[in-house]
Amino acid sequence: MTAEIEGFLRQSAAARGIDPDTAIRVARSEGGVDEYALRGTFVTGSSWWAYQLHYGGPGYEQFGTVAGMGTGFSKLTGWHPGDERAWRDAARYGLNRAKASGWGAWYGAAHVGVAQWEGINTAHPWDANAEVWDYESQAPTALTYNAQQPPERQVQDWTCSIRSTAWCLKSLGLPVDIGALQDEMVPRYVTPQLGLLDGRGYGIAEVLKAHLPADWAGRVAVAERVDWAGLYDRAGLGPIALGLHGAYHWLNVAQLLDDGTLSAPNPAPKYPQGTPIGDILTRDEFEHFGPVSAVFVDAAVVPVPGPEPGLPPVSPEYVVGQGLLDAMAAHGDEPGSSEIFMKRGTTDEWSEALGASGARYLWLPSVGRSFVYPPA
Repeated sequence: MTAEIEGFLRQSAAARGIDPDTAIRVARSEGGVDEYALRGTFVTGSSWWAYQLHYGGPGYEQFGTVAGMGTGFSKLTGWHPGDERAWRDAARYGLNRAKASGWGAWYGAAHVGVAQWEGINTAHPWDANAEVWDYESQAPTALTYNAQQPPERQVQDWTCSIRSTAWCLKSLGLPVDIGALQDEMVPRYVTPQLGLLDGRGYGIAEVLKAHLPADWAGRVAVAERVDWAGLYDRAGLGPIALGLHGAYHWLNVAQLLDDGTLSAPNPAPKYPQGTPIGDILTRDEFEHFGPVSAVFVDAAVVPVPGPEPGLPPVSPEYVVGQGLLDAMAAHGDEPGSSEIFMKRGTTDEWSEALGASGARYLWLPSVGRSFVYPPA
């Protein structure tokens, strides 16, 4: 693993005109080259991968209060924080930022005495658009619901809602690190003292939406009160997280069974004591432990789209629009109007324009990449 990561960093740095030894010095002072996605946890947030892309602030409040490069990275690529499969793209993103802005954003660089522009040849030609990233080369996939997904057993007596959420995601084939999921849900939605803070399930729904593809947000629904008939009609159409208020407990519903009961993967099958529910839910148990809330995911198979271009933070010294003009020229196109770009955000984070051909051009100066979308 170490040789693989270090080799990739050296090759990628050299291609950008960055001294490989300097790039490795910074990486070893940040996330290192021994793990694909080493996590750093701070008061301000959490960071992952060799160049410790940082998450916090809007959209990532569960990690901390300060936004960082991770926010832009995930918006650009669609990778989730800490996903080991993202390690190469995370390195590319970090090195592109270093190429454009120097090492100033990395505390680890200063810690080992690497100056802002040390080892970076700003005159070295580098066409970021010529490199295919991992997220771009992945073929679109579909989320498929697996009603046979094994139960997620809880270890701590207050984590049933966390395990129920994990089961929903895993049943759709999405990877789940239970430790990271618990960090994400505690204390924003769940606490050891009170369990799930909103017994209706809206916190579970928000976490599911954060992990599902963007176009699945409308497929997540909360029923503050559901009756047996309503639950019976939806069983098997997608994962369900079910809150039995009378038992103060969350479990899952997977599908209908031939005898009229429901397959119910249960984080604590021996609970409640004296009248355990097990992994099968009957109507009598449903009525006894009610009222009941539910979070449904409609899992009809649809393609998962590729990630939309993101909005990574950039320094205001970039010339907004220049990347658009370069991209148009490269495609034999020209601006469709005298207003060649439109600013978005509080800084010049990105810009876009329509070409005379009808193609749409986007320019992200912080990573030196442009995106071109042909006319509809």
